[in-house]
Amino acid sequence: MIWNLPVQTVIPEGIPRGETVASFGGAIQGIAYGRNRYKGPKPPLRSIHTYVFTVFVLDCQIDLASDSRKQDLLRKMEGHILQQAKLSGKFQSHRE
Repeated sequence: MIWNLPVQTVIPEGIPRGETVASFGGAIQGIAYGRNRYKGPKPPLRSIHTYVFTVFVLDCQIDLASDSRKQDLLRKMEGHILQQAKLSGKFQSHRE
């Protein structure tokens, strides 16, 4: 999860790890794989897994700690969502 990204038409690749991301206006990055970062799809061994990415446009910044859970973020966003979009993709692990 990452929130408080500045308004932009494209979310760029290679967002650096860290609780706050200065290059994105101080956006707050949640925890994945035990750290504040995004590491990409990692499907279970020999199975197809569907990933869903959801983007929200809000009417405010969210004041929430970087170790907050998804449910905390969704609760804080209630009543502030102007638009949302979803993108899903299926990935399969080819590791043996």
